[in-house]
Amino acid sequence: MSGAWYSEPFPAGGGMAAEGVRNQLGRPHLSRFEVLAREAIQNSWDARDGQASVSFRIDGVECDTRTQSAVAELLCRDLPRHGLALESALELGPLRMLIVSDRGTTGLGGPTRADIQGHDEAPRDFVAFVRNVGEPRDKDLGAGTFGFGKTIFYLVSRARTIVVYSRCRVDSSCETRLIGCAIGDSFTLPIPNGYRPYTGRHWWGVHRDGVQEPLLNAEADAVAGVFGLQPFKPTETGTSIVVLDPELNEPADDMNALACAITWHAWPKMISDTAAMRFAVTWCGEAIDIPDPERTPPLDAFVKAYRSLQSGESLECYKPQKRLGSLALHRDLVRAQRPRYPSSFEPPIDSPVHHVALLRAPHFVVRYLPGDALPGDVAEYAGVFEADRSIDEVFARAEPPTHDDWVARQLQGEERTWVNTTYTRLTERLRAFARPAGIEIVGTGGIPLGAASAQFAGLVATAPSLGGRSGTGQLGEHGGTTEGTGGERGGGQGGGTDGGSKTPPGRIEELGSAEHGTFDDVPALMFPFRIRRAVLGATVAADVAVAVDESLGREKEAPAGSAGPSLLGWLGPTGECVRSQRLTADGRIGEIWSAAVRPAADTVTSVALKVVGTA
Repeated sequence: MSGAWYSEPFPAGGGMAAEGVRNQLGRPHLSRFEVLAREAIQNSWDARDGQASVSFRIDGVECDTRTQSAVAELLCRDLPRHGLALESALELGPLRMLIVSDRGTTGLGGPTRADIQGHDEAPRDFVAFVRNVGEPRDKDLGAGTFGFGKTIFYLVSRARTIVVYSRCRVDSSCETRLIGCAIGDSFTLPIPNGYRPYTGRHWWGVHRDGVQEPLLNAEADAVAGVFGLQPFKPTETGTSIVVLDPELNEPADDMNALACAITWHAWPKMISDTAAMRFAVTWCGEAIDIPDPERTPPLDAFVKAYRSLQSGESLECYKPQKRLGSLALHRDLVRAQRPRYPSSFEPPIDSPVHHVALLRAPHFVVRYLPGDALPGDVAEYAGVFEADRSIDEVFARAEPPTHDDWVARQLQGEERTWVNTTYTRLTERLRAFARPAGIEIVGTGGIPLGAASAQFAGLVATAPSLGGRSGTGQLGEHGGTTEGTGGERGGGQGGGTDGGSKTPPGRIEELGSAEHGTFDDVPALMFPFRIRRAVLGATVAADVAVAVDESLGREKEAPAGSAGPSLLGWLGPTGECVRSQRLTADGRIGEIWSAAVRPAADTVTSVALKVVGTA
């Protein structure tokens, strides 16, 4: 076999060093395995062949002695001795490989040289993946943008070396191509008049006209067989990428982590009615289970939101006028049984979730955007936002090389406004959705409603102490202070003032969300507050009711067959318990107290605290 290595010297006009190529991804917050799964899947999707389903798989292999020797003999010919760690990987055993493959794709077609350009619509996939850095996207509504993500294949390899085996259509026939690629470190070699600098990029193939070309057809298939790759079927196209000496510390565990990463970042492709993509992961021939997003909490909640996108809410930018996309949200109970993940995988988010999965047209998860959490820890919500296709390209340009965010500062003018406004609208909607009074309890997840009464205590609403004002409101998003008027609701008119005066008898500061606790050994929700001011003889009262809708409409009666919510008493800063319906304010100004409330199961409880003056 005639393959050999070629190390790229810096051209006279300058070029990019290998270190610069490797750093194109920056410092993503995701693990390398997650980035690899995301980038590889998105590349495969962009290369899909028409409407056919794409088959994607990642196979981990530990070579036997015979295979390792054959690979070493193949790749050690003219092996670069500078800036590359491949030799030690081939000599030390056992050699491991990670094989990332897709079928139902077009393969890496087009010219094999970067200095040749076909007609405008001709593919340049081979050049974009093997030769160039920063090749612009040529697929409408594609997942990739400027081709930096391919560097993750090299970063996952301790040897910084991959082998690319691909089959594509050239004119009216198919052509098979195989080439080795490495991105090490830049280096210099002595020459008669000084030193010659090299970029640190290397290719293994056949040298023709100053460039290393891929092996073709039968010769390519023969070399692929050395690596244990299955040959392509007669009319089959696609690509297999061999990552040499991958960073597998605990191989079986790490392969499980890759399977989990596929689910968390590509679940929309797994639930498509048309089976858009099919996935497989193996380690040494043994199949690795890929979590089913429809049976894996909390992802199942995102799936439910995704399926309701067609009837979701439209988000708009008003100046300049533009539809930004669709938002769908779904509430659910936190399930007691949570998935068990391998030690090398940490899910992007954990229950209870309060996040929205951001999507573009390719329907891969860009990121999970957090919103305001629901009160308590027994309910959660998941949402999906899909950017409008008319500005999909804008969101694509807002993505960093790892495609895991929308960064408005990368844009200018109205495009920056659209992305910024998207985040603003999402924040507004999630804040409103997380309002306590909007929560509905659904008896699912295997938790009996009666037995879960204490758990449901977290699903409550707190209303400000409106006193004599009509209606019932809701605690502000950052807490706050409220005045008790002591007149039309609950008495207290006069309150030590002249007859007919409307001077409020006191003021209460509500101190954030309720917390789980007990009062006289009874599970309760504790509503913290501070008495800021009170006239002599004033008391604090709690108006407890069932909230029946998102406008905080209230009912005194609980659902049929259920006990209504009730005030148990008051808990002081030193543990003092006051077992009465009213708390005397005298001597307690400035102290932090809590109203202990037993909520009704399967309801939302509204609690209004108020200062009541003397009769």
